[in-house]
Amino acid sequence: MAYHLHWGLDQLLDLEHGDRIRLLTEVGGLNERFWQGVEGDRDGTYA
Repeated sequence: MAYHLHWGLDQLLDLEHGDRIRLLTEVGGLNERFWQGVEGDRDGTYA
């Protein structure tokens, strides 16, 4: 998560647990959509 948000470990650990979970969910969704786009490019389904 620090890689994607460009935050240090201390900043992430200072977050409340629920906030970290929410951010993980958001970053995971972004990654999933990204990789779907990459796979679509390989299949020729995206222009």
